Amino acid sequence: MISYGELIRQIRQSKKISQKEVYTGVISKSYAIEFEKGTHAISSLLLEKIVAKLMVSME
Repeated sequence: MISYGELIRQIRQSKKISQKEVYTGVISKSYAIEFEKGTHAISSLLLEKIVAKLMVSME
């Protein structure tokens, strides 16, 4: 099963959006890298902020 971080990375890359654009003001660069690898989890509040920056629905 794919992790939220891996899914976010796929969406981000398909939209050609940088990590900096998505994660600035939300989580640190190092944490973002680990999140996208599926190594670290984040809270639902932070996930909502990231999804909003990607302009996608959580459904």
